Amino acid sequence: MAQSLATAVQAQSDVDEAAIIRSTVLDYMEGWYEGDPVRKERSLHPNLAKRIVRYGDPPSALWRPAGDRLDEMSALRLMQLARHDPIPLSERWGRDVKILDRFGNAASTRLWVTEYQHLARWNGRWVIVNVLWGMRPEEQGGADDAAIVSAALDYIEGWYEGDAARVERSIHPELAKRIVRPGEPPAGDRLDEMNAVRLVYATRHAPIPAHQRRTDVTILDRFEHAASVRVDAKDWVEYLHMARWNGQWTIVNVLWEPRPEAHTP
Repeated sequence: MAQSLATAVQAQSDVDEAAIIRSTVLDYMEGWYEGDPVRKERSLHPNLAKRIVRYGDPPSALWRPAGDRLDEMSALRLMQLARHDPIPLSERWGRDVKILDRFGNAASTRLWVTEYQHLARWNGRWVIVNVLWGMRPEEQGGADDAAIVSAALDYIEGWYEGDAARVERSIHPELAKRIVRPGEPPAGDRLDEMNAVRLVYATRHAPIPAHQRRTDVTILDRFEHAASVRVDAKDWVEYLHMARWNGQWTIVNVLWEPRPEAHTP
């Protein structure tokens, strides 16, 4: 009886959390439609990384190489752009929010077919920390699931093997890898980030024994040239945003969460 009650309580909690996550993503989307930067702001982490791959654009300066590029929009810029007149209801679309997966204080979502989001529980509320957008439904051609899995395995197996070159080829040079570190008032939680250079440098370690490894890769969703992927490691779970960049699948955003049992002595 006690177990049944606990299961029911957990199920209701999951339903409540799912509703809050969807509400957060709707604040993000509808705040834009309504021209409401305050509503937009409450859905975002201050260090938001909203990315899009610009395909085949010509270089805008001599120092910028030709080919695809990764553009980023900050939370402040997004709020500034939200200060416009409300968009007519007839021109609004894309209110369908799908929770692709949730683990502890991290979640992966999709908004209609145009954006992937990573959300984290930060100071007691759900906020968006990573976005990959710009999926283009008019482009048909499909994605190569094997190539997506291969890139994800380069990322996690390269880490276990201490193979920096293998990790490097799986990630975008402007990777944003994030985790929320719980904190106490008044400072509160913080969002720690590891960039591509630091990750490659940290990978140069002795190989981790095979019995301490776990490398399960699950494609949660994909649409044309973008994919949302889950990687289950032994002591943590990672959500990846992947994009086709210069013809190869690469990881541009990561939100990771340690497993609770990993902290158990």
